[in-house]
Amino acid sequence: MEEETYSRPIRVRIFTCREVDDLIRANPPEPHVDYLCVADLLRRDWTPSVIRYLLGEPDALAVSTVCYNFPLVKLYRKNRVVAMEREPEFNKSVKKLITQRRKSLMESIEQSVDIARKGNEKD
Repeated sequence: MEEETYSRPIRVRIFTCREVDDLIRANPPEPHVDYLCVADLLRRDWTPSVIRYLLGEPDALAVSTVCYNFPLVKLYRKNRVVAMEREPEFNKSVKKLITQRRKSLMESIEQSVDIARKGNEKD
């Protein structure tokens, strides 16, 4: 059986330590403001494309607490995220996405079932 591979180009920007410091100084997190990182948004049913489309640029950048060499963490103000989640446009985007995911999942299940049936017919 031939294995299919998929590749997609990845754009990577490598920053020097000075550039990282300059970026953080230009977009510092404000004290006493609740922020959500991209991982938090993903847990709230956002997707990277919906984040880019509805929220745009992050409100602040921070150095990763996991490892200094990790990419900068994009932070979004929690009140802005909550306000956007109340907008009909967000609900429409998420419902559309969920419908697409369900359709895609059903198609992949049907393909798996068809492959299994064809394998059993050969025996």
